[in-house]
Amino acid sequence: MKSLLKCEGSLIVVGIGSRAFLVGDDNTKELTENDDNITTSPTDTAKGKNDEQDPKEIQCVAIAVEKASDKKNRIWCAVSRYEKSISIFCDGKFHSKRMTVKRIGSLLFTWEPVGMVVAGDMVGDATAFPLDNTQHKGRLLLGHTASMLTDMKLHGSNILLTADRDEKVRVSSFPQTCIVKGYLLG
Repeated sequence: MKSLLKCEGSLIVVGIGSRAFLVGDDNTKELTENDDNITTSPTDTAKGKNDEQDPKEIQCVAIAVEKASDKKNRIWCAVSRYEKSISIFCDGKFHSKRMTVKRIGSLLFTWEPVGMVVAGDMVGDATAFPLDNTQHKGRLLLGHTASMLTDMKLHGSNILLTADRDEKVRVSSFPQTCIVKGYLLG
């Protein structure tokens, strides 16, 4: 299941084929992994049913605003691709890229205890990657018995809700996700 549109206040991040865009009140910026604007033709992003999967095709996106007391707020975006990677952008500029073991189906940002992007993969695991340490391989937070995490939400700064495709929601403490608060069953 793809999650190609996320909102934070008046900001929107959207994934279309292999391209991602940050849409604000007064402008739209393409999120690329270098400073050059990469343009592709419509046939570059369209694949037929019998064609091979495009490794750059976007699987999901996330957006968050980091509220900073000493400077202006920063806008963070994350884009996961079919090639098992997560590209992270800060204020519309490329910040870092993480390669993952599995394809990612959901993403979220958190600032407690430190800035992290949490990735839910296609086999039911959630892994946290710190934003300030690009060499960190990530820390496994939890695993579902279902084969895919479809969405994750952080309630406050200490409750993580994860939903899988079998209509189960796990309510866990965060970042100590081994403490399960409960389950919601569909």
